[in-house]
Amino acid sequence: MTPILFTADDYSILQAIDNGIISMAKKGLINSVAALTNGNHSARQIDFLMQECPNIELGCHLTITSGKPLLGDQVSSLTTNNGYFRNYKEYQRAIDTSELYNELKAQTEFIEQLGHAVKHLSVHHNSLYFYPEHFDVLVNLGVEKNIPIRSVDIRPVIKDSLYSLLLNLYLTDDLSIQDRSDLLEFRSTIENYVVNSGNGIKMPAYVESSHYVTKSNLKNGTWSYKTVKKHAKNKMKKLMKLWRKVSGNHPIEFMFHLIHNNYYSLNLYKQQMRSLDYPGIDPNYFDGRLAELRSLNGFKKEALDDYGIKPASWNNIP
Repeated sequence: MTPILFTADDYSILQAIDNGIISMAKKGLINSVAALTNGNHSARQIDFLMQECPNIELGCHLTITSGKPLLGDQVSSLTTNNGYFRNYKEYQRAIDTSELYNELKAQTEFIEQLGHAVKHLSVHHNSLYFYPEHFDVLVNLGVEKNIPIRSVDIRPVIKDSLYSLLLNLYLTDDLSIQDRSDLLEFRSTIENYVVNSGNGIKMPAYVESSHYVTKSNLKNGTWSYKTVKKHAKNKMKKLMKLWRKVSGNHPIEFMFHLIHNNYYSLNLYKQQMRSLDYPGIDPNYFDGRLAELRSLNGFKKEALDDYGIKPASWNNIP
């Protein structure tokens, strides 16, 4: 039986996203949650999650590309002039790594100070996987606190490579030619970098991201009910195929982005997201989130045995 971590990202910012995650956690189809900590109601929502789903493996979804930093103007190298983190399409390499460490530590300890253990670390937009000096800060924090991080082996490889290429184009006005070249180089060699570093960081064998709906899958950010249903069905078939192919004893992470299962409220959820003082979660992806949830909702926890898989624990990452 191959151990699988079923992780839902982006918890604690929007109620509709949180409701979708909790519904799947209660069905036993999500056993790992990556929570952001810089929302207006993050503390309340994280406490509520752990009250409703006490067995969930809670992680910190570290961010320097959405909302505002917990440390405010103490980490000004990470922000724009208005105090917000830069959008990932406006990423800057020249940041103070001591400020970066302090902010990441503050986000992690936000959860710990609520009385909850942080079982894993992941990064919004994978933004700390762009340059070695930024990645090292994440790794050092993970090693210091003995917390596993999301794998640098992101599959499918072609999808991750496309993300790197698009990012390189987005950042034409924000990074030098050398910095953009270095970004592509590090993204393509990060697995070797981890192996050669010998830092002892723990991570799953790989993270499977093919289930995630990218903006290129969307038509003007809006799908009909029929289209959502079609994508959910296709994604369910793809999950079955992927689960049948996995093997080995090293835990594998499947990443999900979910939202409350109500098609007729999608426009409301989009409006609510846009009205929040929280740039960094794109409501144009919400149709895809619904398709992801409905595909996962088509399974029962008891049926996972049929695919030769079982829920894993971050505690068992070698």
